[in-house]
Amino acid sequence: MQPTASGIRAQGEAEYTGTIHANGRLEGSAVYSPLPHVLVNGAATFRPKIGDTTYTATRQWEAGAGTYWALGQHLIVTGMAGVGQANSRRGFLELPGIFSNAGVSLTDYQARYNKVYGQLGLHYDFRGGSIGANYRLTHLQFQSFTYRNSELQMHLPVSMPRMLRHEPMLYGRIDLDRARPRRWQLQGSVGLSYSQGPEQKGEERIFQQEINRTRMPLISTSVGVVFRPDWLRGESKNSKAAAEKMR
Repeated sequence: MQPTASGIRAQGEAEYTGTIHANGRLEGSAVYSPLPHVLVNGAATFRPKIGDTTYTATRQWEAGAGTYWALGQHLIVTGMAGVGQANSRRGFLELPGIFSNAGVSLTDYQARYNKVYGQLGLHYDFRGGSIGANYRLTHLQFQSFTYRNSELQMHLPVSMPRMLRHEPMLYGRIDLDRARPRRWQLQGSVGLSYSQGPEQKGEERIFQQEINRTRMPLISTSVGVVFRPDWLRGESKNSKAAAEKMR
C-alpha cells in the first residue's frame, strides 16, 4: 500500500480518499484529527483474482495514529505509525523444461504477512491545490509463504521470515470546486517500494527466484478523489486564514 497522504491542519478535520492504481488495485483511506495535533488513520486495498493462468490478487488493511504540525499557512509536517495485515497471491504458467519436462504447469505463490510501519510527510497548500511527499519504512513479518505447482503436485513452504521495505511517494491535488477550496480534490500519485539486502541464497532455484522477485523495486501510480466533509466547521483561525488565501 502507498503511504497515507494528509493535508489536515486542525482538530475536527477529516479526509476520505478513494483511488485506483494502474494495475487495477482499489484503495480507500480515512484520516481524522480528534484532538489538536493528533491523527488517526485507516486504509484498505483490494485487487481481485482475474484469470485462471496469469493473475495477481491482494487484500490488505492497516490502521495507525500520528501527529501533524502546521508551519505557517501553507506547509504541514506529519508523522504516523501503525500496523496492518495482507494476503497476496500470484499465478503464472511455467513453460516445459523449466521445472518439468512433462508439459506446461501452473505455478501459484501465496503469502500472508503482518506489517509495522512508520512514515514522515510534507504537505504544501497553494491556490487551487496542493503537493506533498511521504517516506514510509515498513517491516514485513511473513506468517506463510507457499509455492504450488500443478504439474509437480507440490505445495511447499518458502523460507522468508521478514523483509524491510522503503516506500517514498509524491502526490499532487487539484481543487474540483474553486468556490470551496480543498473540499473535493482530484489526486494523482507516484510511489516506489523497494527492499535492501543481498539476494536470497540457500534456497532451491524455484524458490530463490520468487524470493528475489519480491525484493525488486515496484513503481506504483494511482489517481483518485479526496473529500473533506464540512471542512470549514470548527476549524482554527489559522485554517480559516489559509483557506481564504487559497481562493
